[in-house]
Amino acid sequence: MPELPEVETIKKDLSKLIVGKKILDITTDSPKQVQPSLGAVKKAVIGATIKKIERRAKLLQIFLSNGRILAIHLKLTGRLLVRKKGTPQDNWQHVTLALSGNKELRFADLRKFGWVRLVRNEKELGKMLTEFGPEPLDDLNLKEFQSILSSSSRPIKILLMDQKKIAGIGNIYASDALFLAKINPERKADGLNKKEIKRLFEAIEKVLKAG
Repeated sequence: MPELPEVETIKKDLSKLIVGKKILDITTDSPKQVQPSLGAVKKAVIGATIKKIERRAKLLQIFLSNGRILAIHLKLTGRLLVRKKGTPQDNWQHVTLALSGNKELRFADLRKFGWVRLVRNEKELGKMLTEFGPEPLDDLNLKEFQSILSSSSRPIKILLMDQKKIAGIGNIYASDALFLAKINPERKADGLNKKEIKRLFEAIEKVLKAG
């Protein structure tokens, strides 16, 4: 599963490769992955130019010149690939955006859990983003981290992966941080003392920066 550092890298790479390109078409062989429907997305995005690409947690957002936004979540096995038009189809390629400059943005996804979703405007996007908690390395500080942990009796690893509590930490980085902090993943979050919480907070920052 792509985790926060990987999704940030994808955002930066796409910003270099497709910002300024016009969307000429969108096609799919997996309609459930294009939301609310392929027809609605086609109508909203064809002819628009990609202005910028942002990321919140693991959610990528492609901002268009007409005010629409394409939100993309890679889930377990999703990949975004920029190819030259005419390049042989990639394995598990299910959604394709034809772009100006003879380019294609391809969404390949073995498990088909990922999705491309049309967002009508920034207000609607804002509501979507409220589902995410604070993000490590950005807007999560030690005091807030301590408050999140002390208010939950769930196993610490489960809590770390709850995107509504802390955004962007998945299975791999949760495991690595807990190992580095010498904390059993099964321990209850509210059972950690202040020294352990500080050690875990620092471990999360370390593994994410290393990633």
